[in-house]
Amino acid sequence: MVGVYTQGDGAGVTGGKDGVGKATDFFMMRIGLPNGMLTSHQLRVIGELTQKYARNLADITTRQNIQLHWLTIEALPEIVDALTSIGLSPREPAAMWCAT
Repeated sequence: MVGVYTQGDGAGVTGGKDGVGKATDFFMMRIGLPNGMLTSHQLRVIGELTQKYARNLADITTRQNIQLHWLTIEALPEIVDALTSIGLSPREPAAMWCAT
């Protein structure tokens, strides 16, 4: 699924063996926001998903997307369905679209 990535332990270069963070059973999802814009209804739905599945924490990226962390594989279909119903979806990072 595009826009869904394995979630590390957050330790980054200081954790794990040889400076590599340890893998976990969780995922991160990047929600694409066209031109960085969304409606109040879309934001409410993202907030509800964040509370229910993402430990009540969402990141706003420098590329005007929203990232949800600590998602389980079982939660992904419901999250994608909820996003699709409000006209949003998981997406690749913008740099992937610009690659030549």
